[in-house]
Amino acid sequence: MDLIVTKSEMELIRDHVLDMLDPDLATVVEGAALLGPKWHMRFADDLADVFLDAVASEADHAKDIGVQNALDRLAGQVEKYLVVSTRTVTLPKRAPHPNEMDRLRIESAFISPVPDKIRNIVETQRSGYILLETRPPWRGEGDWTRTPVAKILWSRMRQNFGVYWRRRNKWELVEDVKRIEEAIVMIRRNEGGLFFG
Repeated sequence: MDLIVTKSEMELIRDHVLDMLDPDLATVVEGAALLGPKWHMRFADDLADVFLDAVASEADHAKDIGVQNALDRLAGQVEKYLVVSTRTVTLPKRAPHPNEMDRLRIESAFISPVPDKIRNIVETQRSGYILLETRPPWRGEGDWTRTPVAKILWSRMRQNFGVYWRRRNKWELVEDVKRIEEAIVMIRRNEGGLFFG
């Protein structure tokens, strides 16, 4: 499937979605061709829906309302394009993840011994889970800070979980594993201090 986006939409994807994508999708975005005033991306049918999930998920988590609205519009455009595409696009079944049972399983594996100072929470996104370390505001007022620690994403194409760590402002794949329990063990081991500095 070919997706055509404007310059501003491509900037939105690069600024807010690219670092959330698994390597296969990131390659598609980075390989987009500028033809005239618009960018063209060619997705394999099974990746188009995953890309839609990533855009919609990032819209759900955007703190800036303008960015959230722009990403929502982009997600709507991608979804519409999937439906009206002249090519036959068979959307794959929804991924088995996220689900509440696995979200709670991950969260319970990272219960903090000092919950008044540090709380580890797990949020869902359309194809997986993000582990966040939260701390109270240092001045005692306001919201708790939220620091992304790890991300576990289900890949329908590869039929496994990708475990990612946050390097500066970009997610990087550490390893693919077959079971969510393996992902939990890997994050808990924290080899090299990748997840918990």
